[in-house]
Amino acid sequence: MTIVERFKQARTEERTNWARFSLLVNNYAPYVDPLIMADNIKAATGKEFYELSVLQLIKLIKEEV
Repeated sequence: MTIVERFKQARTEERTNWARFSLLVNNYAPYVDPLIMADNIKAATGKEFYELSVLQLIKLIKEEV
């Protein structure tokens, strides 16, 4: 795999992760901006949202971290 192919794959994964996270936030806390929620999750857990499982994310979103 070339460097360009790796970069394209990483960008696709990043977009997919962000899309899934945005859908979770919009589903469980529609009045909260996903960018703010991502920052709040990082502040509360010390991890990026894509490092957590879906169940952990749902729990944190419902608690409105």
